[in-house]
Amino acid sequence: MGQSATLALAYAVSLLGGWFVAGFAVWSMRRTVDTAERRSLFRLRDLWVGFTERAIVTTLFIWAPTTLPAFIGGWVALKFAANWQRRENVQNVHQIRQIFLVGSAISISIAILGGLIASPETLSTWSE
Repeated sequence: MGQSATLALAYAVSLLGGWFVAGFAVWSMRRTVDTAERRSLFRLRDLWVGFTERAIVTTLFIWAPTTLPAFIGGWVALKFAANWQRRENVQNVHQIRQIFLVGSAISISIAILGGLIASPETLSTWSE
């Protein structure tokens, strides 16, 4: 497989696979946990935020892997801060926040998998 095809596959796994897997996982968690937040399976805003998140993580994994940990930490902190105290009156708000964190971890993991498809040698960056 050529480099262009490998990159296309990597981004397809990251963006589309991540959208489906992370979206379904978060929806499933919301359904099994007693929260007041039982919304539709996929929302357009979540699609765009997730696509952006996974595109950046996949790109950093492939071309700037040493910056990836700082980006992930900052990104999750920004996402969490953006929703801080917006739902204090919602029943079981702590469960909603935990679902958010698990969903972010799943999304970022799939983006890293996409990057790994395109650049498996990147793993050696952290073993040195």
